[in-house]
Amino acid sequence: MRVGLFGRVLLATGLSDTATGAFSVAAAVLVETSTGSTGAVEWVTVASTAPWLLFALPAGAVADRFDRPRVIGVANALRGLVMLAAGGAVAAGLRVTVVLAVAVFVVGALQTLVDTAAEAMVPDLVQEHRLTDANGKLAVSTRLYQQFAGPLLAGVLLTVTSSAPSLVAGTACCLAALLVGTLAKPRGAEPPLRRAATAGPAPTARQGLALVRRRSDLAALVAVVRAFCLGPLGSAPRPDRY
Repeated sequence: MRVGLFGRVLLATGLSDTATGAFSVAAAVLVETSTGSTGAVEWVTVASTAPWLLFALPAGAVADRFDRPRVIGVANALRGLVMLAAGGAVAAGLRVTVVLAVAVFVVGALQTLVDTAAEAMVPDLVQEHRLTDANGKLAVSTRLYQQFAGPLLAGVLLTVTSSAPSLVAGTACCLAALLVGTLAKPRGAEPPLRRAATAGPAPTARQGLALVRRRSDLAALVAVVRAFCLGPLGSAPRPDRY
């Protein structure tokens, strides 16, 4: 049964990450097509990566203090609604450059909750001797579906209609929400650590930032992540180079 529960989380993660990859790539393509501006594409790209720089610590605090299946379910449901709304705007023929950039950012911010809570759930779903295998599957799944399957799906769907990637991705996120949201435990079933945690997410996030400031290795890691998240602003080609 425990392995079956992990299988549901793994399937939901695959759906969610595929949706993220498809939506982000499709948004960048649509913005470039509608504006012809590489600067606008850069901002969409940054909008997809910056949430991990801004919200990773708060997401971890939320995952530690609230029911993780419920966090995943609610966050994925909201992601699905945002994608469906963006798809509707594209289908209506509206000028959606800003809408898509904001939607990509919101989707990415909510994804920090989904992925962090999913990783934190693994010890509750598999036996200790299977932890390494389960964590490996989850990590590979995230990269495979978001970085390969999602962009591939976006390319296929864009040949059908410009709104198809957003609509399909939104539907996939809603399905992922249903898969994991139903795993919520009854009240009182949470681990004692979370029942006793009363400080709230904000103090925990401040403690995490203080730890980063005290440890040079963590500060270096944060700097690398920052460069990855904001690097597209300076790396994309500009018209005046041609």
